[in-house]
Amino acid sequence: MKNTSKDRDNILDINQFRRRMDGRSRDRAAGRRAGRTAPSPARAPGRRTAPPRHDPSQPQTSYGREDGLWEEGTRRRRLPSQRQGQGADGGASGEKRRWGIIGMVLLVVLLTAAGIYLTLSGTLFSIQEVEFAGVVTLDQEELLELTGIRMGDNLLALDTAQVAERLSANPLLDVVQVSRRYPQTVYIEIQERQPWAVILSMGNYVVLNEDMLVIDVSMEPPGGQYPIIDGVLPTSYETGIPLELDDAAQQSALTTLLSALYSQGAAAYIDTIDLSNSQNITMRAEDGITIVVGNTDMAENKAMWIAEMLPRLEEQGYTSGTLRVGTGKDFSFIPDSTPTTPAPNSATTVPDAATPTPAASAVPSPSPQPEGEEATATPTN
Repeated sequence: MKNTSKDRDNILDINQFRRRMDGRSRDRAAGRRAGRTAPSPARAPGRRTAPPRHDPSQPQTSYGREDGLWEEGTRRRRLPSQRQGQGADGGASGEKRRWGIIGMVLLVVLLTAAGIYLTLSGTLFSIQEVEFAGVVTLDQEELLELTGIRMGDNLLALDTAQVAERLSANPLLDVVQVSRRYPQTVYIEIQERQPWAVILSMGNYVVLNEDMLVIDVSMEPPGGQYPIIDGVLPTSYETGIPLELDDAAQQSALTTLLSALYSQGAAAYIDTIDLSNSQNITMRAEDGITIVVGNTDMAENKAMWIAEMLPRLEEQGYTSGTLRVGTGKDFSFIPDSTPTTPAPNSATTVPDAATPTPAASAVPSPSPQPEGEEATATPTN
C-alpha cells in the first residue's frame, strides 16, 4: 500500500508534535534541577495562574529559596524546613518550649498536693462541735459516742453516711440528716421513736412504736405508762424489725385502735387492751373501769367518747363499772357500785359539737343509783 501525500503530511505533523513535547519535558526537568516547579498552564481569572513557559533566551528570575516563596504571581508557599521548624535553631527552641510546659504542669501538681495536705492536716476544718437536734430523752454524750466522731477530726474527711448508719443502729433513733456546717461543726438531726404499746410475750416485754416497730425487748417492764396488749401471739420479734402477729386481723385491729387512741388523747387512760377477739375488743382503764369497744369500725369516734368520759367518771369517783362505746355514736355506763367521792347532783355536759369531741352528751349523774342500773347518753340534735 502506497502512502499518499496527505498521509505523509499527517506523519510529519505527528513527528513535529512529538519533538515539541520532548522539548517541554527537557525544560521541566531543567527547572526541577534548578530548584523550581514547572509552571502550570494558564487558568481562568480568580484561580491560580502559572508563570509563562521558560524561554532559554531570557535571563532566569530568582525564586527566593531563602525567603521560602515562589516567584511573583504564584501562591505563597513555605518550604518544608520552615513549616516544621527544623534546623539547629528551630529544634533547640522547640525543645525549650516542651520542657517549659512540663515544668509548669509539675509546678501546678505540686502546689495542688501541698494545698490538699495543708487543708487535711491543719486545724482550719477540725471538728470542734457536734450539734444534736430533736433529742428529748436520750443522753447526748451517749449519742456522741455512738457516732464515732472525735473532737479534732477533720470535717472534710467526715463520712456523714457512716455516721447516720451508726446512729440508725439504735432502734430508738430515726435519723433525719447528718451534715457539715463549716468550718468546724457537725449538725445531726434525729427523731426519737416513742413507745406506743407493750406486748408481753414469753416473759419478755416487747415495746412497739407508732409504726409497730420493735424498739426494745426486755424482761423488765418499761418505764412510763403505755397500753399493754393481751391476747396476741407474735410470730417473731426483733429489735429494729416491725412486729408480726400470728393473726392478720389482730394486727390490723391493733394498728387501727392504737392510732385512734393516740390521735384523740385517750391512750393515756388505758392500762390494758384485750385483743383475743378482734371483733369484740375490751380495754381496762387505769382507774379500773372496763371499756367495751367491739370492733374497730368508727375507731376515731369511740376513742373520742373514751377520752371524754373516763376523766369525768374519775372526777365523780367511779372506780369500777362498764363503759360501752361499741356503736361509736353514743355511750352507756353501768356502775358496779356507788361513787367513792360523790359530786354535786347535777348533770355535766360534754363540749359542743364544734370542738373535736362527740356531740353534747350527758354524763351519768352521780346521784344515788341502784347498782347494776345502766346510765346511757346519746348525742343531741
